[in-house]
Amino acid sequence: MPKIYSQSEKDDIKARLKEAAQKSLMMNGVKKTTVDHLVEEVHIPKGTFYLFYKSKEVLIFEVLIEFHEQFEHALQSGLSQMDFQNITAEQLTQFIFEFFKMARDNPLFQTLTSGGLEELARKLPPEIITEHFLHDDQMIEKILMLIPHQDNIDVKSISAAFRDLFMLMFSDFYQEDTSLKMLIHGLVLQFIKQ
Repeated sequence: MPKIYSQSEKDDIKARLKEAAQKSLMMNGVKKTTVDHLVEEVHIPKGTFYLFYKSKEVLIFEVLIEFHEQFEHALQSGLSQMDFQNITAEQLTQFIFEFFKMARDNPLFQTLTSGGLEELARKLPPEIITEHFLHDDQMIEKILMLIPHQDNIDVKSISAAFRDLFMLMFSDFYQEDTSLKMLIHGLVLQFIKQ
């Protein structure tokens, strides 16, 4: 019979699993982060892991989402200080570019290069990906409400384009910051009102 945990024990186990997953990701990457290693680090039976997470990928994604939320808050805080009535496409491009670089340079996200992000996405349940994309769309919509933008823009397409650029940074095809900045600028020109 499985052990019954109190809410505080559950919270403690989840926190320790997230911490162990973050450390393992930074040291070993997605592929070499294993459930066996995580349960050994946290000192719980392997079966207990599956009471909390369907897979290591779901846990890793939850760890990444927590960073993503911190990134979003910093982005929204920075945006709230901008004068959007007088912003130029170049200024907005530079602002977005700096946030992309901040994410890319984060040690946790650096572990996702060389196919790690694609591998993780392939193994996640589709409903988790769908929910995350919906959240991204809502975030982009909030940001666009702050910026004088063209009429009849397709928020989902703009959101998908930013997501694609973000994914590009962690792929083996990423070349250099100059090309990323050019792509961001082209995207900004698609929606900013000039």
